[in-house]
Amino acid sequence: MRLPVGDDEYELPQRRWWEALSVPGLIAAVAAMAPFFAHLTLNGQDYVKVGAGGTAILFGGIAIGWELLRSARGQAYRRGFGGLAPVLALAAGGFHLFTSGFAMPGLLDRSDAVRQILEDEGRTEIEIGDRSDDGNGYSFTARDGDTLCEGSVRFVGAFGTDDYQRFEQCGIPRPVEDLERDCEAGEGHACALAAARLRDADPVDWPRATALSQRACDRGERGECFEVGVAYGWGERGVPANQNLAFVSFTLACEGGTPEACLNVGVQLRDGEGVAADEEGACEHFEQACNANHVPGCAELGECYRLGRGRPRDFTRAHELLSRGCEAEAGTACANLGYLYENGQGVEANDAQAFDHFRLGCRYGEQVSCAEAARMQLEGRSPFPDRAAAVPELSRLCDSHVGTACTSLGVQLHQGIEGVLPQDRARAWTLFERGCAGGSAACCRNQSVYLTDGLGGQTPDPARARALRQRACDLGSRQACDELR
Repeated sequence: MRLPVGDDEYELPQRRWWEALSVPGLIAAVAAMAPFFAHLTLNGQDYVKVGAGGTAILFGGIAIGWELLRSARGQAYRRGFGGLAPVLALAAGGFHLFTSGFAMPGLLDRSDAVRQILEDEGRTEIEIGDRSDDGNGYSFTARDGDTLCEGSVRFVGAFGTDDYQRFEQCGIPRPVEDLERDCEAGEGHACALAAARLRDADPVDWPRATALSQRACDRGERGECFEVGVAYGWGERGVPANQNLAFVSFTLACEGGTPEACLNVGVQLRDGEGVAADEEGACEHFEQACNANHVPGCAELGECYRLGRGRPRDFTRAHELLSRGCEAEAGTACANLGYLYENGQGVEANDAQAFDHFRLGCRYGEQVSCAEAARMQLEGRSPFPDRAAAVPELSRLCDSHVGTACTSLGVQLHQGIEGVLPQDRARAWTLFERGCAGGSAACCRNQSVYLTDGLGGQTPDPARARALRQRACDLGSRQACDELR
C-alpha cells in the first residue's frame, strides 16, 4: 500500500495475514462467533443471546477503535482477516440482536403489563404465577364472572412493542370452601354460588345449602330467596316447615324477578297458606308470573277468569290463557280447558273436545285430568264404548289420593249405572271418606249428606255431619258454606 508523503510515496512493507492480526482483532473474531454459538446451544435463552450479541458488538467496537487509533497515529489500517474481524463481530452481534427481536422483553419484569391486559379483558382476582425460562411468558389465574380461568401471556414482539399471545381456559369451578370464605366476608353472590354448588352435589348437604341460600337472600341475592321459600314450604331441606316464612321468602324472590316465586305467592294467597287468603292478590301474582312467560302462572290466571275469583268472570279470556298454557304442555291448563268445552263456557259445548283435553292434561302428568277423562268414559261421553273399563282407573286414582276420582266414582256408585255399575252406597261412603281425608271438599260434603240422611249404612249423626260440612266449606265448597247458614 502506498501512502503519499509530500511529493514522494512510501510503500509499507507487506505482512502475512496472521501478522496483521492484533489481540483486539483476535478477540473480536472469537466474539463474532458467540451469537451463533448461543443460537446453536442455548436457543431460547434471551439472557444468553443478548449477552453474546452484546459481547460481539463490544469487542468488535474495541477492535475497530484500536485500528482507528493506530490510523490516527499514522499507522496503516490492517488488511485481511485482522481488519475484517471487527467488522464481522459488529455485523454478527447486530444481526443476532435484530433477528431475536432484540430479546429485551425477556430482560424486563412485565407482570404489571400482564395484569393490565387481563383487567382490560374484564378478569378479576388476578394472580400472576411463574415466569417462563426465557423471561417472556407469565402464567396466571383469574376470575371471569363466576368461573375461574388459568392460562399464560407471552410477549412476542421486539423491545418497545406490546405484541403478545394469550392462552386461557375458563370454566374451572371455584372450590366451595373458597366461595364460603367470600360469603363470610359479605359477598352475597359467593353465598349463592356455594349454595347452588351444594344443591348439585350427591348427596346434598341440605342444612348447609339452605343456610347459604338464606345468607345470599339476606345480602340481596333474591333468586336464592326462592330456594329458602322452597325449603320452608317443604320442610325437608334442613329447616322445619313454616308457611309464613315460605311466603315471605317467595315474596322477596318475586320482587327480585323470579316468576316461579310469584306463582307460589299467588297459590299461598289463594289458599290462605301462611297468610290471609286474598283471591285478588293471588290473581295479581299469577298475572305477574304469566307476564314473565311462566306458563303455569298463565294457567292459574286463566282459572281466575274461569271461576270469577279475584277477577271478573270472563270465559273468553280464560280460554285464551288456558290454551296458551295447554300448548306449553301444562297439564292443569289442559284440564281446565276441558271444563270450558264440557260446560260450553266461552266456546260451544263439545264432549269430544273436552275429553281430548282431559286426556291431553293426563298425558302431561295432571292426575286430576286423568280422573276427569275416566269420569267421562264411565258416563258414556267419550269415544270409548267400554264404560266399565273406567272403574279400575278411577279406583286406582282414588287410592292415589286424587280426590276428584273418589268423588266421581263415589257418585256413580251412589246412584248406580244400569248394566255398567251396580249401586253400592257402602263402597261410595268408603270412597267419600278416603277423598275427604285427602282434602276433597266435594267428598267431605257428600259424607255430611250420608250422615244427615243415614245413607250407606251410616247412623245419622247431625253433629258430625255439620263438622264435615264445615270442613268442606273450609276446603272451598261454596255449596257447603251455603248449607251451614
